[in-house]
Amino acid sequence: MRTRFVASALALALSFGAAGAAAAQMTPWYGGAGVNFNGASGYNGTTGFTIFGGYRLPYRIANRGRFAVEVGYDHYGTFDVSGTGGAAYASASDIEASAVFTWPLIPQLSAYGRAGLADSMTTVTVNEYPFPYYQESTSSVHLLIGAGLNYQVTPQVGVRAEYRYTGMPSLMGSAVNSFSLAGTFRF
Repeated sequence: MRTRFVASALALALSFGAAGAAAAQMTPWYGGAGVNFNGASGYNGTTGFTIFGGYRLPYRIANRGRFAVEVGYDHYGTFDVSGTGGAAYASASDIEASAVFTWPLIPQLSAYGRAGLADSMTTVTVNEYPFPYYQESTSSVHLLIGAGLNYQVTPQVGVRAEYRYTGMPSLMGSAVNSFSLAGTFRF
């Protein structure tokens, strides 16, 4: 898992560096980071973080809408299993790639939707008497869908709010429903 995180962080940093070289004029590259608030059936809610980078394709749909491709890393935090007092919990994260379609509503506000795949990783730990300590980790690829709003404060800086549904490995037994608030920066 650490290798995947380092690889995605390195790819994101390289894309930021390449985009930064053209700072005199805005390019189709963008990136951002934010906080996510997460829930899963049978677990108490958690807070985590998200980092992402993307590329806006040059084509427009009906002279307005636009597609982008985006990669990111989400750490959903550690979910306590409801009713165990913290003796059983699951940690979840993913590395993802998705297609994002944006449609402007007014000059600075746009709605967007996403669909993609997430390589989801979970670790479940049980440490509850009279059972012995137990821990198991697994990962698998799942569907990721989401929708949100983006507000451009300036041409380079924006804020976005998004709801996202991400499948998780069967070990966790539940998908993650996430709401995130993130800042974006266009290069």
